[in-house]
Amino acid sequence: MLETDHKPGQVTSTKPNIVRRWAFAALVGVTITATLSILWVPDASSPFFALLTAIFGGWFAIMLLAGWPEAGSHERDVKVVRRLTWNIQRYGSDRERPPLRGFLPERKDHLGELSRAVHDMLASTIPDRIEAGAVQRKLGQQILKQTRQETAKLKQESRTDLLTGLGNRRVLNEAFERLLDENGKCLPGLGILVIDVDHFKQINDRLGHDVGDQCLSFLGHLLGSSLRTDDCAVRAGGDEFIVLMKRQTTYGAELVAQRLQELFRQMPWDHPGSEQPTLSMGIAIVSRPGSVDQEAALKLADRAMYASKRAGRNQVTIRGQERDAA
Repeated sequence: MLETDHKPGQVTSTKPNIVRRWAFAALVGVTITATLSILWVPDASSPFFALLTAIFGGWFAIMLLAGWPEAGSHERDVKVVRRLTWNIQRYGSDRERPPLRGFLPERKDHLGELSRAVHDMLASTIPDRIEAGAVQRKLGQQILKQTRQETAKLKQESRTDLLTGLGNRRVLNEAFERLLDENGKCLPGLGILVIDVDHFKQINDRLGHDVGDQCLSFLGHLLGSSLRTDDCAVRAGGDEFIVLMKRQTTYGAELVAQRLQELFRQMPWDHPGSEQPTLSMGIAIVSRPGSVDQEAALKLADRAMYASKRAGRNQVTIRGQERDAA
């Protein structure tokens, strides 16, 4: 490759040299062609041959004297610049990549000087780039952790009643799915307890919603702390609660209901002139395999709860499948 003398920091170019060489070659070629055309003493029968000989001589002079080395050097320089640009771009994509390859430090011309200057500049930024990369990774990990926490929180909130801390209808449906057979029927031994706070609307109207919320919150805490770990208690909406009890008998479910009534009576109540609220409950027990589905079982327990309401409230009513069919 043709090298040019230059001072540090001075940018030189081979393009003017290429233009001069080609201009000089063209001038010599034209001169030779004209000279041969004038001085040639051709045979009278071959003027065309004489003209071709003159043109060939001029063309040969152009090819001989033209700036082919400079042109080739220019093309090689273009390739070098492209490779240098590619290396810089690759270095920019990796914060910890050392810029030690592809910068042509062995060259002595202006491209070599440019490569070394770029290399030194990029090398000086490596510590900062490594630190920035570490900060970015740490920040990314924190963002990912926070995102997962917030996602889990939102998922939990979508499944939880915020007032009572119990599950909602979505949790109830998921619990039912685990207690259904392959035909969608309730498995035997499933006990369903429906609970309703007596005169809850009057409590809200006379004492305010804050007192009503305290009743619901107390009942939610009571259900969450008094049932077995494999039982599922949810707030179905308003003042209605539903409990699913696996492997339960009629007698066992009735004992659970009576214990919940007794514990609910211990709720602190400081409202003279207002009767402390009670609970009406309905129980349905699935005793036969494949007898009822989720909707039918819930209706069975719900009708039992309304039977307790009609019986004077603060009651526990049990509706069996045989009695319901009758």
